[in-house]
Amino acid sequence: MSDSKPTQFDDVFLNLSKHKGRLRLHTSGLGWKSSAAAGDPYTVPASDIRRAIWSHASRGYALKVILKNGSSLTIDGFEEDQQERVAASMKEHFNVAVENREHSLKGWNWGKAKFEGNELVFQVGARPSFEVPLNKVSNANLVGKTEVAVEFALPKEGEKKDAMNGDELVEMRFYVPGMKEKETEGSDAENAENEDGEEEETSAANVSASTWDTLLTSRNFTKL
Repeated sequence: MSDSKPTQFDDVFLNLSKHKGRLRLHTSGLGWKSSAAAGDPYTVPASDIRRAIWSHASRGYALKVILKNGSSLTIDGFEEDQQERVAASMKEHFNVAVENREHSLKGWNWGKAKFEGNELVFQVGARPSFEVPLNKVSNANLVGKTEVAVEFALPKEGEKKDAMNGDELVEMRFYVPGMKEKETEGSDAENAENEDGEEEETSAANVSASTWDTLLTSRNFTKL
């Protein structure tokens, strides 16, 4: 891939940042620098970039860049008419074709939740409805038998809340009905049967809560 001049996009946000910044794409990688905060820019080497997805977002349009380690970053605040320039730049600098993704607008509150890299993706049918960045989650608990409460990180003590942000989501609950086969340890794991010869089961919500607990305890995902 021959070297070329960098492509620049102004007034875009990185990973739900509060302030706008400047994005630069070059054959060596991408970089974003806040227009309000001092310090080094956030950079990603070109060799780490695997996929790119363009979609509508709350602040205009967004480009999600998926990395080879499974994590992702999101740059939003683009205008609709910038799509062709973004796609051409990603192809020129990284030889990555930008995919178009349509989000579900049905308004349904039921679907399937699955973990993808450093995000939880809630799908309605074949389309994603919304994504939850795992690094914004502070805790998850089982509530009753069929609900999982996911709590979001609040400002740390001594930090002032930015008035520009307005209201913030502090908790989300997932209704997870049904039962799943209970996993057991040791020699009985292959059969997973109790003394009466029946398979031991646990609620699907309990399994979901345990998965959340494992993820949040180990923090086995990339913090961006």
